[in-house]
Amino acid sequence: MGQSGWQGIDCTDCQGGLTYGNNRGKQCTNRHCLNNSTCNANTGLCVGGCQSGWTDVDCSKACSRSWYGPNCSLSCTDRHCSGQSRCNHTDGKCEAGCQTGWKKVDCADCSLDCSKRNCKDDNSPCDSVTGECAVTGCQI
Repeated sequence: MGQSGWQGIDCTDCQGGLTYGNNRGKQCTNRHCLNNSTCNANTGLCVGGCQSGWTDVDCSKACSRSWYGPNCSLSCTDRHCSGQSRCNHTDGKCEAGCQTGWKKVDCADCSLDCSKRNCKDDNSPCDSVTGECAVTGCQI
């Protein structure tokens, strides 16, 4: 067993509420890790990754202005919001709602169901983002 305040097999993970990094200047509780990851004493590494909207080894940096979501991988410019809407770094929420034909909090999925499209085959799957009649194409 490691010294008081340390945990893990090699006693390099600090217990919650403790610090990490150069000069131990960062708080483990200020990280945004998935599943309350242990806190590496040197890097603050979040073993299971970051919560949506957060990035960096220790999940301490919010996504930049034009990105949101898991691993900051979704672009704010790909949303279909009504009017001007700021982009929430965690979920991309469109504050004024979605443009017609779009759904979800971030207005990134097409809301028209495929049966309302003019695909050659009514049972043809359509792309949930663009609504494209993926397999059969359009009726003539």
